[in-house]
Amino acid sequence: MQQNSEQNSKWILPLILCIGGVVRLWGIHFGLPHTDCRPDETTLIQIALGFFQGDWNPHFFNYPSFYPYSLFVLYSGYFQLRDWGGASPEDLLFEITWTPTNLYLISRLFSATAGILTLWILFRLARLLENQKVAWVSAFYLSFCYLHVRDSHFGTTDILMTFWSYCALYQLLQYQQKPSFRLLFWSSFFTGIALSTKYGAVFLFLSMVAIVATQRDRSFRLKGKDLSLYLLLSLFFFLVGTPYALFDWNQFSSDFLDEMQHLSEGHHQIILGKGFGYHLRYSLPYGMTWTLFLLSLVGIVIHFRTSFRKAFVFYLFPCCVYLSAGKGYTVFIRYMIPLLPALCLSAGIATVALSNCFQLRFPRLLPILACLFLSPSITQVILLDKILSQPDNRVICADWIDQNIPESQSIYQPNFFISQKNQFSRSSFKQNYVNVNIHAQVQNLPTPWEDSLRVRQILPDYILMQQSPVLQSNSCPEWVTLFLKKQYRLIRSFEVVDIKNSELWYDQQDAFYLPLLGLSQITRSGPNFYLYQKKK
Repeated sequence: MQQNSEQNSKWILPLILCIGGVVRLWGIHFGLPHTDCRPDETTLIQIALGFFQGDWNPHFFNYPSFYPYSLFVLYSGYFQLRDWGGASPEDLLFEITWTPTNLYLISRLFSATAGILTLWILFRLARLLENQKVAWVSAFYLSFCYLHVRDSHFGTTDILMTFWSYCALYQLLQYQQKPSFRLLFWSSFFTGIALSTKYGAVFLFLSMVAIVATQRDRSFRLKGKDLSLYLLLSLFFFLVGTPYALFDWNQFSSDFLDEMQHLSEGHHQIILGKGFGYHLRYSLPYGMTWTLFLLSLVGIVIHFRTSFRKAFVFYLFPCCVYLSAGKGYTVFIRYMIPLLPALCLSAGIATVALSNCFQLRFPRLLPILACLFLSPSITQVILLDKILSQPDNRVICADWIDQNIPESQSIYQPNFFISQKNQFSRSSFKQNYVNVNIHAQVQNLPTPWEDSLRVRQILPDYILMQQSPVLQSNSCPEWVTLFLKKQYRLIRSFEVVDIKNSELWYDQQDAFYLPLLGLSQITRSGPNFYLYQKKK
């Protein structure tokens, strides 16, 4: 009977990984071929493609360089496969310039893979710290953790940094139990790579300091030697991933300081309060759902009461990430992603402890409790993936324009936030976009065109307006509104959301047009659009 039970248990972790993979890959193509549905993706991809010109200096250090270098390696392999398939250099250049969908998918798959592997490393961590039951429940919770699933769809640095950080924590906790050079080396490797993915991983150093400080059976000389070696090796591996932090120190230090200032001052002058209260009130409970978040707080208390030394080292890193994010006014919800594996583990501890209280009466209670506590997040994840699988409203609007408005007609779109030059294609992959710069050239209007429109009243044939609950995207010059009322009529609406719906909650600093709360109230991603035609 016990042998059958052990045999069945071997399938639990692979099943959890498969489930986690499905929900992270479902909808991975969201928004495409529109390439700015997640603007940071474009920044990283452009840096990676720049390396093909022979200049290995990214000239941009708001992010470290490991992610763009990794994309360069992946793209090199992809281009080699395309070459073997008969693609010419001109074909590859055309793809990079006009049809980069596959490049975005490669980046997103890279991030999604890191998200899936984080389930595996969390399982190993939870088994090391507690037991097999806690490990299964923790991994299961993270597999459907709403914010972690959402951002695993994005080709950005947050999920990858979190994966490397918990790999480093796993090695550090093993080192805490039985110090060795092998564990010290691998903990340094993962720390350096995590730091070279995103600067927030710097707080892993404090975990090592805490381990060394609490070692009782080792001499001060040995502890100092190990700590120094860890710091030097971590710095070395950081420089392997971001070498121009050393070779282009002036640019690196300037960008790094600008990023630190940005974190403290708030994004685009949007002040929502300091992160300490904001993340506790919104980011974590909405990103995990209230049920899982409150359960995780109970689990932290239980963990510290039962195993203080291990818990202290384990929670020190996510706690420092929270304190760092909490002291500033830039409060992107994604800043809380490094906390999610730790909170899922503590939620697993609380769930197993509750199950053990009723074990004699209800021997099969644990999976029922786990599914019950996770059900709100499962619902959110399914809604999210369904929406991400639908065409973005920007793509719907662009397709209608392509099919119904001749290219000879001019279309003006006010300079909304995230209204870049490549927001709307006039025809498939021709890169003739609905943007003031393109249509100013078509109409041979003097530049800047906005001045001509306002002062000389040279009016475009159409004006395309945008509205969204993301309030920063709704700004519009007053003179445009006056022209709309007097000389234009609404001919087409592309509505996906009721912007007056109080049940919706968006990250107001982020350029992502999906709510964290209220997914059931929208039909697809993207803002609303309203197309006005000049009166005859």
